[in-house]
Amino acid sequence: LQSDDEEVVEAVASFAFDDSGAYVLLRGYAAQGRAAADVIVRSLETGTSINFGNVTEYAWQDDAPRLAMTVATESGAGNGIQLYDAATSTLVVLDSGDASFTKPTWREDAADLAVLRSVEDDSHEEPTHIVLAWRGLDAGVSAPLRFDHRDLADFDLQGDMRVVEHRAPAWSDDGSTIFFGIREWRAKPAADDTAEDEETAAA
Repeated sequence: LQSDDEEVVEAVASFAFDDSGAYVLLRGYAAQGRAAADVIVRSLETGTSINFGNVTEYAWQDDAPRLAMTVATESGAGNGIQLYDAATSTLVVLDSGDASFTKPTWREDAADLAVLRSVEDDSHEEPTHIVLAWRGLDAGVSAPLRFDHRDLADFDLQGDMRVVEHRAPAWSDDGSTIFFGIREWRAKPAADDTAEDEETAAA
């Protein structure tokens, strides 16, 4: 505004400022058939930019220019959740693996982050999810807190259930609790049932 200089950035699908307004994220369009796209983080003070590829979802932390990004590569080997600190220009991979990472969620006014990581199961039609959480990312990265419902014998008292990706994790105000969505986990038909269905259809 002081210089009246104008810059045009083409092919921007969406954008998001951090709370301070010092940085802006510009997301491009995903290629046909893919959810991931390239993003650019631009410092409005210096005009410098950094590019990140294969980003599916992102979330700025409140009151600090820290950006959580979920990444999905074509091979799956590079999938993960990454943390970029725009103030220090540092990038950290918080977790990675051949899984889908979704719904990165910051606790309000805190440096606590949660995300869902998918888990496939050969006996079920849909994936379930592990809840990963990090506390105090402003003080550095430590091992995540991890919730896997398959480790709890009493989780499925209402039947075979899974953690769903459709609802983002939600932090309690004090950060002591994370809420997430569950629903019925449908089992795959047994091999004998599949064969009987095929015979019935053929008849």
